[in-house]
Amino acid sequence: MGEMHKVSGKVSICGSTACVSQTAWIRNGTIQENILFGQPMHLEKYREIIHACCLEKDLEMMEFGDRTEIGERGINLSGGQKQRVQLARAVYQDCDIYLLDDIFSAVDAHTGSAICKECLKGILKSKTVLLVTHQVDFLQNVDTIFVMKNGGIIQSGNYGHLLDSCPEFLALVAAHHSSMEASGVQGHNVQNTENCPATTVSQEPPSINSNSSNENSDANAVAPSKEAGSSKLIQEEEKESGRVSWHVYKLYVTQAWGWWGVLLILALSVLSEGSTMASNYWMSYETSGGTIFDISKFLGVYVSIVAVSIVFEFIAVLFQAFLGLKSAQAFFSKMLDSILRAPMSFFDTTPSGRILSRASEDQTKIDVYLLFFTGAGISMCISVASSIAVTCQVAWPSVIAVLPLLLLNIWYRNRYIATSRELTRLQGVTKAPVIDHLTESFSGSPIIRCFGKEDEFCQKKLGHD
Repeated sequence: MGEMHKVSGKVSICGSTACVSQTAWIRNGTIQENILFGQPMHLEKYREIIHACCLEKDLEMMEFGDRTEIGERGINLSGGQKQRVQLARAVYQDCDIYLLDDIFSAVDAHTGSAICKECLKGILKSKTVLLVTHQVDFLQNVDTIFVMKNGGIIQSGNYGHLLDSCPEFLALVAAHHSSMEASGVQGHNVQNTENCPATTVSQEPPSINSNSSNENSDANAVAPSKEAGSSKLIQEEEKESGRVSWHVYKLYVTQAWGWWGVLLILALSVLSEGSTMASNYWMSYETSGGTIFDISKFLGVYVSIVAVSIVFEFIAVLFQAFLGLKSAQAFFSKMLDSILRAPMSFFDTTPSGRILSRASEDQTKIDVYLLFFTGAGISMCISVASSIAVTCQVAWPSVIAVLPLLLLNIWYRNRYIATSRELTRLQGVTKAPVIDHLTESFSGSPIIRCFGKEDEFCQKKLGHD
């Protein structure tokens, strides 16, 4: 599986491998998609595996059968259901070697005995199965037992041989029987699996998508429901279209100090731009006349006006940053409060990548970009208005040339903003699936490597499938 570093020696694997880990790895998709795992559907084989893994009763209780969509990390399945789904996935791959890591830990004794009979001693009887388990009752069915201690194999053999020759194994079996007697529970002997009942009912609770009624008890657990189209658990992320509502702008600019903050920023921006215009007026006034002017007086007034302009500009930028950060903090607090107070159904239907995208990249845009873009937009609008006013005052006929330029600017602006707005929205809703796929691939990387699905997942990550 590639999870350990080889220090010395040689590792050879003859045949294909399949793995069932103790911590179940379930993909976001339907139960059928998780079991097939990229393989074509063979209905008879599929039904046989469903029966061998004791999933029939669970699928009957689910409203949409095997078309029921599983949430992220199998959040809407119980531990035993997840374990049996990934066991069915491994069996369906029809590999040569099976690595089973304590598959009986999450199932009850009756279900475990049925899996041992129908699956391990049935479908997988001709396969090489390496089972890691602490369930002593199942050891009587295996061919060879390896007893491990301190990370090494101390002895191997069959069940009877180890009872006679291995004190550690004998102590383990004795401790198991003692605990069963002390708790008053009859140990479930699975030595003779041929006498196990052919059909068992799982004692695990049904999933949150299960239908507790018995109306569909006679339905085929494998056949999809007629309303399978409505079984989708995670819906596509919605995005707005068209212009941004003025309510959104109002909500942002009035979030911190209300309309008083907006008026304060506008006043400081007007004063800053006015002081800049005053310096230009002063220079034009002093240099337009033919008489010699007082250089000391000219420089003193000019420097004073420029200093006032710098102070107003600094105060305006400072208040813009302060109000922007207050607004961003308010939005983040509301979002965090909504996430913490959201019901569990919200996390069943919302991928973590979608939440991370909203709380990271979108919040960064509010924290940084939107703050400075708003300040720059206000300053630019006031600067353009003042420039047009000065131009009209000095040479009013130039307004004839300004009007066509203004109309052309508005035309280009409408074309650019419409395209840029839709591309930004499209980018916002397409990043979350990529994050979800990367998270899912990283968490299941040992399973993916064991099944040899690296190329398939890489192509999906690159958008080539």
